[in-house]
Amino acid sequence: MPTILERVTKVTTARLSAKEEAVVPSASFTDDLGADSLDLVELIMGLEEEFSTAEKPVKIPDDDAAKIKTVQDAVDYLKNKGMSDSDVKPQATQAAPAANAAAAIMKTAPKAAQPAAPQKKAASAPAARKSAPKSVKTVKNSKTS
Repeated sequence: MPTILERVTKVTTARLSAKEEAVVPSASFTDDLGADSLDLVELIMGLEEEFSTAEKPVKIPDDDAAKIKTVQDAVDYLKNKGMSDSDVKPQATQAAPAANAAAAIMKTAPKAAQPAAPQKKAASAPAARKSAPKSVKTVKNSKTS
């Protein structure tokens, strides 16, 4: 059963493309793991997804997110919000709603339209050249000294 720290590490490595060995409790998301502001938003969203369940959704307000600077800050925040190492989201049920929704959409979606008939090809370049007006003269450049 993964601990909160292990789950935060998993989200951090995935969202920040950080090496797992670099994701230690004291690691700063910005200073040590190289996250920018957009990365931090992605990280917070990842934590919300990882720790939310149907019965217990996790939402991290912007004010709280701004205070989460290190891996340990994230772990502590989640523990203070009532998470525990025993709150493990079953992986099979996590994917099932998405799969069921996709199947339902496929059943109710209208059939794809048939592709349009192929269009006539435009005249080739040689044919286009034959129809060019003959009144165009070639002008030679002359050098001036």
